[in-house]
Amino acid sequence: MLPVIPMIVAGSIFKLLYLILTFTPYAETTTGMILSLLGDAPFYFLPIFVAYTASKHFQTDPIYGLGAALILLAPDFIALMESTEPVTFLRIPLIQNHYAYNILPSILTVYVLSKIAPRIEKHFVPALKGTLYPFVLFAVIALLEILVIAPIGSVISRGLNAVFAFGTAHAAFLTWGIFAAALALLIPTGMHWIFESIVFTDLATKGYDNGTMASFFILVMSLAGMDLAYALRAKTGRDKAVYFGYFLGALLPGVSEPSLFAIALRDKKAMRSLLLSSFLVGMFQGIVSIHCTIYSFPALPSILMFYNPQDKYNLLQAVIAMLLSLLLGFLFTWFSCKETVSSIIPEDI
Repeated sequence: MLPVIPMIVAGSIFKLLYLILTFTPYAETTTGMILSLLGDAPFYFLPIFVAYTASKHFQTDPIYGLGAALILLAPDFIALMESTEPVTFLRIPLIQNHYAYNILPSILTVYVLSKIAPRIEKHFVPALKGTLYPFVLFAVIALLEILVIAPIGSVISRGLNAVFAFGTAHAAFLTWGIFAAALALLIPTGMHWIFESIVFTDLATKGYDNGTMASFFILVMSLAGMDLAYALRAKTGRDKAVYFGYFLGALLPGVSEPSLFAIALRDKKAMRSLLLSSFLVGMFQGIVSIHCTIYSFPALPSILMFYNPQDKYNLLQAVIAMLLSLLLGFLFTWFSCKETVSSIIPEDI
């Protein structure tokens, strides 16, 4: 996913420019239409970009991954999915969904491709690997995608959206508090990308996210506060330099992994401090409802992703959440980790 981020950021900025343009007469001109197109294209074709990067990650041939992703965005396939008549293949019913903007089907399809391609290839003699093997492999992965994998990916996305919708409707402060804290456990496993995929879809279809990026922002700022407390508590100059480097890494570019792996996952008291800070500020987020309008790594320089011309208080609320996260992350760690800082020496980081 990381190689795709710059394109998403670029598209998000074009979307913000078009949003600002809607307050002027230029919104309905061809200039406005082109700006809207430039902002929408990276999100619409995101499944294709993700299919390529996922193929590299899972070490499989990207051509087949791209081909499978292109099926879901083919005009004729989209027309079939929009048909009012039932769609079947050899009497097997297809679940009719829209897959534009949705990256989970691409990721799942490429993962399955990486597992079945070697097993299929070993059954072909060299003379057939250039002709019959590509046909069989593409047929298998394409049919698996449209019949099974893509619907499963869509169900997962819709299920997560439904959970958030139910939670925010009945107890928004508790839902976002739990989610902001849970990110500290999800990021080390890589499961946070599932929720970022929802952000991409929301930004493309609604123009703003449901609050997920605010939770990421809260966690990263809480990490920065934790790092600063560790730097000031450290006993040696080397440790102070290392932990202060983690602090700057979280605060400015929004890099969370060093802080999580070198501190939070190795010091239970630091982890508890981080979870408590994220949970409390996440509750604040749920009360005031903070959302972003463009995608960027959650960090201090990118705080303008919370600027919304239609909600003048959104950016201010994000700034308050940032300050609270820094303060609580620092204070909880400062008072709870007096004896543990010196014993956590990240020599292997």
